[in-house]
Amino acid sequence: MARKLQSAAQTIEGAATAPQAEPDDGAADLSVMLPDLTFTLDGREVTVREYRFVGGLEARAKGKPLIDALAEMMRSRAALDATVEDYMDLLVLHRDLVRELMAMSIVGADANWIDHLDGPDGETLLLNWWGVCGRFFVRIAMRKLLAETQRDLAKMAKTASAGQTSSASSPPPTTASPPSSNATTPSVN
Repeated sequence: MARKLQSAAQTIEGAATAPQAEPDDGAADLSVMLPDLTFTLDGREVTVREYRFVGGLEARAKGKPLIDALAEMMRSRAALDATVEDYMDLLVLHRDLVRELMAMSIVGADANWIDHLDGPDGETLLLNWWGVCGRFFVRIAMRKLLAETQRDLAKMAKTASAGQTSSASSPPPTTASPPSSNATTPSVN
């Protein structure tokens, strides 16, 4: 389990003491495995849940256009320098889909409630949803790119192992005997 240590040893009366570990209650590990987030928005407590297995299958099927757009962003290397605003712009392009995907992962809310949020509350919900569920879509897009790369490498390896086509074979050796000196042929000296 991950343990947080104090950043530096303290000196008490000239003697160094060992760093003190914080109690490990497993909460840090659980937050990585299930990074659900509960907060109050528009007077209502909502929980944004990362997709569980079956919900993730549905989110993956529905979210294919978003996943493809993320993969394209990564393929073009734009993701390397992407800002939060770049990702928000991508989500806006798929706003109807994002609304459905958000409703699938939010406990205590439905699509109708999402539609009636004011601008700042809606943006807060979107950012929190992306913070919890964005890695789900990015992970799938990365696997998609990895599979494409592996296919491309396999094609290149297959082409290289086949070798280059050989050139036309050399003409067969001549069967005629080389000219010999003939007594009837005058010789030039």
